[in-house]
Amino acid sequence: MDPDGREINNGDGTVTIVEGDTLWDIYGANWREESGYEGDPTKLQPGQVVGKKVCEVKQEDSNKGVDLNFFANNDIDGDIYGYAKLVNNPSDQFVIGGHGDRQSFADINYSDVTPEKLASLIKCNPNYKEGMDIKLLSCNLGGKMEGDNYAQQLANAMGPGVNIYAATEYCWFFSNGSVFVAGYSLISKTIPSLLFRRGEFKCFTAK
Repeated sequence: MDPDGREINNGDGTVTIVEGDTLWDIYGANWREESGYEGDPTKLQPGQVVGKKVCEVKQEDSNKGVDLNFFANNDIDGDIYGYAKLVNNPSDQFVIGGHGDRQSFADINYSDVTPEKLASLIKCNPNYKEGMDIKLLSCNLGGKMEGDNYAQQLANAMGPGVNIYAATEYCWFFSNGSVFVAGYSLISKTIPSLLFRRGEFKCFTAK
């Protein structure tokens, strides 16, 4: 980041340029790749937005909708993107929605978001308060695997004192904003299991 803290971090992977900023100051030697800026860097103007947008940041003050929406608003994921904007969001939680599995989490471009990158996006978000519980509405991030799963890695990146709640099975989103954690049904892979492979939101903390 800019050592003088000049640029405005938009919390979605992009920054807004302020007078005196340079891409080198913000991103370092890999500024072209990291910023996605294809113009002449010497002609960068205050107010320009650079960087790769990786999620949508919740703007309205409401107890509904995820704080960070990593589902793409496109033909493939438009429905679940909309459902994520309706989920319950208690004032004492920071809620995140997106595609994932035990080892990885994806952004709106279907690129991997490292636990360290996600921790950075959480910490710079104005809706996040230090020590707030974080709930990951994403498939399997809290599921069993050899070594540490993604949720545990995020807990380590956030540091001591933060509870990360992540699904041990698939996250099923519904049009009314409800979320159900379970494996596939024995009947069909398009509906959740009601009897077997019921999951939960498991808590992870830094270790």
